[in-house]
Amino acid sequence: MILKLIAILIPLTFGSGCSKPNPKTSPQINKPEISSSDENDRVSLLAAAQRLYASGQEDEALKSLDLYEKTEKKQAESHFLRGLIDLSKNNIEGSITQFSSISDSERQLMTESCLELARLSSRVSNDVMKSIITRFFPDCLEEVLGMPDIVEVRLTLSPERILELGKIYETRLKATEDESIRVRIEQDFCREFNLSIPELTELSTRYLELLAEKD
Repeated sequence: MILKLIAILIPLTFGSGCSKPNPKTSPQINKPEISSSDENDRVSLLAAAQRLYASGQEDEALKSLDLYEKTEKKQAESHFLRGLIDLSKNNIEGSITQFSSISDSERQLMTESCLELARLSSRVSNDVMKSIITRFFPDCLEEVLGMPDIVEVRLTLSPERILELGKIYETRLKATEDESIRVRIEQDFCREFNLSIPELTELSTRYLELLAEKD
């Protein structure tokens, strides 16, 4: 009887000190949440790029733009800023590519465009600046270059000469649709025939008028 009682008590005695272990729970990994501050940081990269550019740190501004454009679709403002930087570095083809990416309606809403272009006018040749502004920001022409009379330029060339040069210019332009190449054609044409950009603009206008008169 005593042996049976001991047999019963032994497992109870030792079992009471060994509770069943709780199942291990794997530690929770806190996943980073995208906060509103992160979103603000991304947006502020564009503003930072604009401030860096304004302070003359163009390369740093480009780095900030690169970071911004990794998460955000390119905006008119980023295209414009890249175009300004390209223009200041005399990368005319690059500036044309950037400005061409901005729609006409967006360019008209860029109230600061004339001021920013004016700041570059002393660092970019007049002919290049005239070409860029006339093509993309015509409303800024007078404010940036003080040339309200550009459309009043009158050529001393004969109608025959205007038709001759107009045909040459038209043929060269038709060879490509690339805007950067067209600018080079324009510049080369002006050098070859000793014309300014305003005179070339007037020549093109007179050429089309003379063609219409012939018809």
